[in-house]
Amino acid sequence: IDKILTAMAQRRIIAKIDNGIFGVVLGGGDAMPVRSMVSRGVRSLVSTHPSGKPQPTSPWVVHQTTIVRPEHPEYLFDEEQLPYHLIQQVRDKDTNEILLPHQVLAKLSSGNTAEFIGVKRPGQDGFELSFVDLSIAQFASAFLIFADENTSDSASLLDAELDFYVLDGTACMEDMTESVNKLKEQTQGEEILGAIMISCNGRGPEPGFLIPEAMSDATRFSKSFPDVPCLGFYAGGEIGPMALAGNEKIFQTGRAAVQGFTAVFALFIVPKIDKPNYQLNDSIDSVRQFVVSRLGPSLPTDTTMMSN
Repeated sequence: IDKILTAMAQRRIIAKIDNGIFGVVLGGGDAMPVRSMVSRGVRSLVSTHPSGKPQPTSPWVVHQTTIVRPEHPEYLFDEEQLPYHLIQQVRDKDTNEILLPHQVLAKLSSGNTAEFIGVKRPGQDGFELSFVDLSIAQFASAFLIFADENTSDSASLLDAELDFYVLDGTACMEDMTESVNKLKEQTQGEEILGAIMISCNGRGPEPGFLIPEAMSDATRFSKSFPDVPCLGFYAGGEIGPMALAGNEKIFQTGRAAVQGFTAVFALFIVPKIDKPNYQLNDSIDSVRQFVVSRLGPSLPTDTTMMSN
């Protein structure tokens, strides 16, 4: 507690507390002004950008796919109860070539092994990231992506765009920087009252194999929002909306899942209120002018009477 109070007294100091607990009490029901932001940081194996920066579109689309539900006799899992998509064929929009999963993996840049598959449905902002199971891709000759029970998520992935990614420390730092820049741009006319950050313990707090900076995510947020208090902790699995790549909009809703290597923010945002400047003039002449405007001119002219 002393460390927290000291940090608050010194305004903007980034403090690491080794043990303890914190809580947040929220009220207001549906009107609670909380929005979520998720940053991961991956490098695309399909993008033509020199650094592999994820792009908002991909030349590859789903050409053949099926959805398998738990009651299906060929459902692959004993314990899982979620439906899943099997993507059997991919089409290259530029060449119209039809590719099987093993051909897709062979075409990835520099022979890298994909760690994530990104899916972007028509009209969707950004690619939703899921881990690639290479053993299933070889065994079933298909890419497997779990779906929720809701109707939209269980709808066919036909014509959805695909991209493949690897986790990258530099990309993590760049994505966090870009995320807070977008946050600043997309909250014009609004005020961020505070933030809660849940970051993967693979991203900090100490410099590590992935990110060579101490408290990288918190530091980047603090540089962009020096007057916004931010509290949080490092976790072995973060719950939040599905991480995206190549997205333009910074805020996300729904599709909550336990993920890894992400920084998940809950942001408390309200509209900025312009406080008008009032000039109060309670002189006799001013009061008389106001009363006349409301009650008419048939008032005594004796200002002593009005003052009494």
